[in-house]
Amino acid sequence: MDQFSGDRSVLSSGSLVPICYGYPPSSYNQSIYTELNWGKKSNVPENEVEALRADALNTGLFTPVGTSINLVCRTDRNWDEPQLSGLTEWLSAVVDRIREHETANPSKTDG
Repeated sequence: MDQFSGDRSVLSSGSLVPICYGYPPSSYNQSIYTELNWGKKSNVPENEVEALRADALNTGLFTPVGTSINLVCRTDRNWDEPQLSGLTEWLSAVVDRIREHETANPSKTDG
Protein backbone atom coordinates (compact mmCIF):
# COMPACT_ATOMS: atom_id res chain seq x y z
CA MET A 1 0.00 0.00 0.00
CA ASP A 2 3.03 2.30 -0.04
CA GLN A 3 2.50 3.70 -3.52
CA PHE A 4 -1.26 3.47 -4.13
CA SER A 5 -2.31 6.01 -6.72
CA GLY A 6 -5.09 6.20 -9.25
CA ASP A 7 -8.62 4.90 -9.18
CA ARG A 8 -10.44 1.61 -8.99
CA SER A 9 -13.56 1.24 -11.09
CA VAL A 10 -15.93 -1.51 -12.16
CA LEU A 11 -17.46 -1.88 -15.60
CA SER A 12 -21.25 -1.97 -15.30
CA SER A 13 -23.55 -2.12 -18.31
CA GLY A 14 -20.79 -0.69 -20.47
CA SER A 15 -20.00 2.27 -18.18
CA LEU A 16 -17.13 2.70 -15.74
CA VAL A 17 -18.39 3.19 -12.21
CA PRO A 18 -15.64 4.52 -9.90
CA ILE A 19 -15.42 2.85 -6.48
CA CYS A 20 -12.44 4.64 -4.97
CA TYR A 21 -9.41 6.71 -5.83
CA GLY A 22 -6.11 7.29 -4.15
CA TYR A 23 -3.36 9.81 -3.73
CA PRO A 24 0.34 9.21 -3.20
CA PRO A 25 2.03 11.12 -0.36
CA SER A 26 1.14 14.78 -0.85
CA SER A 27 -0.86 17.55 0.73
CA TYR A 28 -3.81 15.11 0.72
CA ASN A 29 -1.81 12.55 2.71
CA GLN A 30 -1.51 9.05 1.36
CA SER A 31 -5.14 7.93 1.34
CA ILE A 32 -7.88 6.03 -0.42
CA TYR A 33 -11.10 7.97 -0.88
CA THR A 34 -14.34 6.18 -1.59
CA GLU A 35 -16.57 7.27 -4.42
CA LEU A 36 -19.89 6.29 -2.86
CA ASN A 37 -21.67 8.53 -5.30
CA TRP A 38 -21.49 5.52 -7.61
CA GLY A 39 -24.97 4.81 -6.30
CA LYS A 40 -26.10 7.53 -8.70
CA LYS A 41 -24.15 5.95 -11.57
CA SER A 42 -25.31 2.40 -10.92
CA ASN A 43 -28.54 0.62 -10.14
CA VAL A 44 -27.66 -0.18 -6.53
CA PRO A 45 -30.53 0.99 -4.30
CA GLU A 46 -29.70 3.83 -1.92
CA ASN A 47 -30.33 1.64 1.14
CA GLU A 48 -27.67 -0.80 -0.08
CA VAL A 49 -25.21 2.05 -0.71
CA GLU A 50 -25.82 3.18 2.88
CA ALA A 51 -25.32 -0.39 4.14
CA LEU A 52 -22.01 -0.65 2.27
CA ARG A 53 -20.96 2.70 3.72
CA ALA A 54 -21.77 1.41 7.21
CA ASP A 55 -19.80 -1.77 6.47
CA ALA A 56 -16.79 0.36 5.46
CA LEU A 57 -17.01 2.35 8.68
CA ASN A 58 -17.30 -0.89 10.68
CA THR A 59 -13.94 -2.07 9.34
CA GLY A 60 -12.35 0.68 11.41
CA LEU A 61 -10.27 1.67 8.37
CA PHE A 62 -12.50 4.43 7.02
CA THR A 63 -13.62 7.76 8.44
CA PRO A 64 -16.13 10.28 7.04
CA VAL A 65 -14.90 13.03 4.72
CA GLY A 66 -16.49 16.32 5.72
CA THR A 67 -20.21 16.37 5.10
CA SER A 68 -20.20 14.12 2.02
CA ILE A 69 -21.24 10.48 1.83
CA ASN A 70 -17.65 9.58 0.87
CA LEU A 71 -15.07 8.13 3.23
CA VAL A 72 -11.29 8.18 3.54
CA CYS A 73 -8.86 5.41 4.48
CA ARG A 74 -5.33 6.52 5.40
CA THR A 75 -2.72 4.27 3.82
CA ASP A 76 0.43 5.84 5.25
CA ARG A 77 0.68 3.31 8.07
CA ASN A 78 1.59 -0.33 8.62
CA TRP A 79 -1.16 -2.75 7.68
CA ASP A 80 -1.72 -6.17 9.20
CA GLU A 81 -3.36 -9.06 7.37
CA PRO A 82 -6.85 -8.62 8.92
CA GLN A 83 -6.89 -4.95 7.86
CA LEU A 84 -5.84 -5.78 4.31
CA SER A 85 -8.45 -8.52 4.18
CA GLY A 86 -11.11 -6.15 5.50
CA LEU A 87 -10.31 -3.60 2.81
CA THR A 88 -10.26 -6.09 -0.06
CA GLU A 89 -13.42 -7.81 1.17
CA TRP A 90 -15.25 -4.48 1.32
CA LEU A 91 -14.07 -3.51 -2.18
CA SER A 92 -15.17 -6.92 -3.48
CA ALA A 93 -18.59 -6.49 -1.83
CA VAL A 94 -19.03 -3.14 -3.59
CA VAL A 95 -18.11 -4.64 -6.97
CA ASP A 96 -20.44 -7.59 -6.35
CA ARG A 97 -23.33 -5.29 -5.43
CA ILE A 98 -22.85 -3.13 -8.54
CA ARG A 99 -22.72 -6.19 -10.79
CA GLU A 100 -25.72 -7.75 -9.05
CA HIS A 101 -27.86 -4.72 -9.90
CA GLU A 102 -26.37 -3.74 -13.27
CA THR A 103 -29.25 -5.13 -15.33
CA ALA A 104 -31.99 -3.78 -13.06
CA ASN A 105 -32.29 -0.52 -15.02
CA PRO A 106 -29.77 -0.45 -17.89
CA SER A 107 -30.65 3.12 -18.93
CA LYS A 108 -29.40 4.50 -15.58
CA THR A 109 -25.78 3.50 -16.29
CA ASP A 110 -25.84 4.74 -19.88
CA GLY A 111 -24.86 8.25 -18.93
